[in-house]
Amino acid sequence: MNSTIEIGTGIKSNYLSRFLTKNQLGKVHALFRSSFTIKWNDQLVHVGSMQQPLSAYGLAIAEDELKAILAVISLGAIVRLKEEVILVYAKERLFRLPTCDYKSINLNVSDCMRKAHSPKWHLLKTELEKHDLLHASAVIQNGFDRRLVDELMQKEIVSTQEANHYISHFWGRGIGLTPSGDDFLIGYGMMQAVFFKQSYWMDALRGSLDKKNTTDVSEHYYISLLDGYISAPFLELIRAASSGGEQEQIAITINKIMQFGHTSGLDTLLGIYTAICGKEADARHKGLEEVI
Repeated sequence: MNSTIEIGTGIKSNYLSRFLTKNQLGKVHALFRSSFTIKWNDQLVHVGSMQQPLSAYGLAIAEDELKAILAVISLGAIVRLKEEVILVYAKERLFRLPTCDYKSINLNVSDCMRKAHSPKWHLLKTELEKHDLLHASAVIQNGFDRRLVDELMQKEIVSTQEANHYISHFWGRGIGLTPSGDDFLIGYGMMQAVFFKQSYWMDALRGSLDKKNTTDVSEHYYISLLDGYISAPFLELIRAASSGGEQEQIAITINKIMQFGHTSGLDTLLGIYTAICGKEADARHKGLEEVI
């Protein structure tokens, strides 16, 4: 008989709301030092600690409760989803996560931007420039990589074909859970969503998903982005920059993001920076006085 352990308190991305109402049987997909992922059919859910950044497709619980689960679960362990309750089976224990009671965190980019009053993207750009992202990130490995990034910094994308030229090069490039090329493309895509210039870039990203040639984790970040959702720290950064320019908060958030993974945060920030540069350049070409 399994002893039941109730995990009654937690938070969740509101992106998961449409999915958690389904009844499904899945399994533990991957185990990490301080989190794990569950997979039901094609849906991945990241389970982390409330002391960690909330993923776009994640939920979080207290750190001690998360450690208790990680101590006993194994890869491939059965996980049942029933009426918004996640049931994790592990070594004669049953962990019950009633996600219907967890606080829902809105990670939707469009909702954030609807509340924006006077975006100051140049302040975000100025703060990013302090970190020499072109050299600090792992995106640029050779001259051709650098040329493509430089090109993106000088324009906005005007067709799906043009978007595919850049996406096909960086998609899945690198190593790790989220290859550097994916992080870069996702960062760039975040700002396309912010600028409401979604069509060409997002259409090309959506088409690239059919190829299934990157990691499951990256794929789900792409999917959530295409649905308009991004992880909490990046939304926090965009919110700080779009609320009139809280420069100190922008700097603090950038420093937090830079700690993600080996270079994952840096790679994503380079994508964000590249998109802002491209929008600035496009505005200059059009002769606009107020650039961004």
